[in-house]
Amino acid sequence: MTRAGERSYDERAVAVGVLRLGRQGRAVLSAACCQTLWSTYDAVAPARLEASALVHEHVLDELWAYAAGERGPDGLVDLDPVVDEVTPRDDSDDWSASSAFLQSVGIAILNALHGADTDDPKRAVFAARQLQDVADHVDGLAEDDGPSALALICELVDTYLAAAAACETGAGDGVATLRDTCEHDGERLAALALPHLGDEPTPAPARVPSEEAGDGLVDELVADLRQCADAMDDLVQELRPGGEAAERATLPRSGVLPSVGFYRLHGYGCRVTMRDGREVDFDWDAAGRPSLDLWRSQSYLESRGYAPQDEAALEADLRAQRHLVTDDRSGHLWFRLDARR
Repeated sequence: MTRAGERSYDERAVAVGVLRLGRQGRAVLSAACCQTLWSTYDAVAPARLEASALVHEHVLDELWAYAAGERGPDGLVDLDPVVDEVTPRDDSDDWSASSAFLQSVGIAILNALHGADTDDPKRAVFAARQLQDVADHVDGLAEDDGPSALALICELVDTYLAAAAACETGAGDGVATLRDTCEHDGERLAALALPHLGDEPTPAPARVPSEEAGDGLVDELVADLRQCADAMDDLVQELRPGGEAAERATLPRSGVLPSVGFYRLHGYGCRVTMRDGREVDFDWDAAGRPSLDLWRSQSYLESRGYAPQDEAALEADLRAQRHLVTDDRSGHLWFRLDARR
């Protein structure tokens, strides 16, 4: 049976179109494909890991900045390990109905990153191929029911090739408008998939009763705090609130923290989302030492699935931790990390 609007995906024609593009055009095409795939996944996934979302959204920002000529290719490929870490594997224990969509997002982004690094046209072709893979997956779920996702993808890739060529000549509506279009395109593709995905349960973190959450957890909090603070120091040697050191700091407000996860600066501090979803939120004191309080400690434990702790008991555990020093600042209790070891 022929499906509504059915047509075949012609990768040879896509490759010819890619070869007619310069480096910027290929970057635009790759970013467009990645954005559409991410927007599709965002619409079909009933629950997504915050760490995964932070990584993908940050990397997409970087890919679009590169496509717009706002940054060079240097350093983009360094994002590869973090993207690879959050890309589902076929044999993973937590594979779900939406995992195939997230896997295609990761593969497309990895190709876009390596395309920026090597200027290899095939990488843009491979990024576009992920749209075809997702469309084939959606059409397979739908069998012969409804319009063809592959027909939609063929239309979108043609549109993105034309938009990429227009961006190189200064014509068209520009990169920002194209990104908005891709977000809408992802929703169109998701609309074809959703009726056939069934009800995928929303995973909820295990909530451990507070009386079972004690032994060793504060030690693990301190270990994670030290790892995150050390990684931030490695990322930029002098990141301190106020004074000349802060004026010399050039660290972006958010980004990937190598070998750890993703960071986001706020006020005098930083929140790090580690690769497994743990969140460590801390401030630097006036001397540049990492510190946390009861609220940040509770947030860390909750990110690991523990129920809120009794504040008096948690405070006692923090006071007793030998690597933390109690620091009362203007009536607010802080616990700062001792000298690095």
